Amino acid sequence: MLLQLEPVIRSNRFSEPLASPPSSLCCRGFQWIVDVLKRGASRSGQPVGDLIISLDASPEQQELLIKALELARSRSLAAKRGAIAEALAHGSTSSGAAISETDFLRLIEDLDVAHFEALRVLGEARDVHLMPRPAGTISPWHYEVDDIGKINPKLKGQEHRLLAVLAGHGLAAQHDEESFHIIRGCWSITSAGIELLPRFEAVEGEG
Repeated sequence: MLLQLEPVIRSNRFSEPLASPPSSLCCRGFQWIVDVLKRGASRSGQPVGDLIISLDASPEQQELLIKALELARSRSLAAKRGAIAEALAHGSTSSGAAISETDFLRLIEDLDVAHFEALRVLGEARDVHLMPRPAGTISPWHYEVDDIGKINPKLKGQEHRLLAVLAGHGLAAQHDEESFHIIRGCWSITSAGIELLPRFEAVEGEG
């Protein structure tokens, strides 16, 4: 794939179509890669070719670029492409940043839009006056499993699967012991989930 990109990289003409576009089987993936590179360059404030040169400066940055392009060629979700581009921009600054951003890409590889929607539910405090149980029974930051589908009907029936994946990545936590304002078995977002959420909200709605 990088060999197909090389003529465009050299000329920095990422806004122009290729004279010999890739085959139809990989055309969409190729377009997604170009999109990610253009977004990453825009975020880093440099031409695409310079961004790629920056990401070739160390083994850690090379690994980030390879991982980003692997993800980009198979991900049609615009918000995820935006997050991948953001990772490239951040990782181009140093080897240390590249290591952190590669870990971030490994994380989002397992997540789809439904996971982000569920995480978004957990990341918002509810109005205690609108909660379906007596005030004070459970805090606005804690949710029972079926609350996820009630708040976002698109997630109804998927709650257990989504929460299991989020918990596996340390983005959500289940509370096994009952205490003040916490019902046994309820869920809440973790600090890692709180840190992750803005990275997708910032690119939401991008085409």
